[in-house]
Amino acid sequence: MFIRIKQQLGLQYYLIRMRLKLRRERSDFLRQIRDADVLKVVIGSSGIFEAGWMPSNHQYLNLLNRAHWDTAFQGRLLDGLLAEHVWEHLNAEDGVLALKLVYGYLKSGARIRLAVPDGYSPDRAYIDAVKPGGSGAGSDDHKVLYNVDSLERAMTEAGFHVERLEYYDVAGHFQQAAWDRADGMVHRSLLHDERNVDGEIGYTSLILDGLKP
Repeated sequence: MFIRIKQQLGLQYYLIRMRLKLRRERSDFLRQIRDADVLKVVIGSSGIFEAGWMPSNHQYLNLLNRAHWDTAFQGRLLDGLLAEHVWEHLNAEDGVLALKLVYGYLKSGARIRLAVPDGYSPDRAYIDAVKPGGSGAGSDDHKVLYNVDSLERAMTEAGFHVERLEYYDVAGHFQQAAWDRADGMVHRSLLHDERNVDGEIGYTSLILDGLKP
């Protein structure tokens, strides 16, 4: 009985700490927005972000909660958005809804950079790791395995002009175009993932830019 009570108290203490941490994060996020001349936001960053970018968390900037976005930005439009391995955690319908939502908060000419697991990868072990319910970390919560064609369709439906940056085509051939990390640093990419060594591809993402006309 004593051990059970101790465990319950420990859990309650942990939950309180997490709530306080999120409250501080949200306060810092809103302060950064107020102070910033340029608004570049990383969606669901888990604390990983580059200088000049603002990290966020779904508890206070949920992709499906317009009130979060209205509260955060107070009518200001964003200069850029980055989401690395986020959209696969939404089902296909919600993925389009989220794209339509963020479209309305971007300036004309601004972009969202999306990186997700690549469903056209010819590497069977990679697909088994990243597919919904796969063997990789976090894949138990993956809802969609996008490929360049399906993700481009979703982004186009939301109103974006799409630029293809890194991806496997339907034939399983890797394609790439030059991209500027200042527009959104994707760590799980050809040049920046440490698993890619000596010209051998160990891990890449499907990376697309969506530009708002």
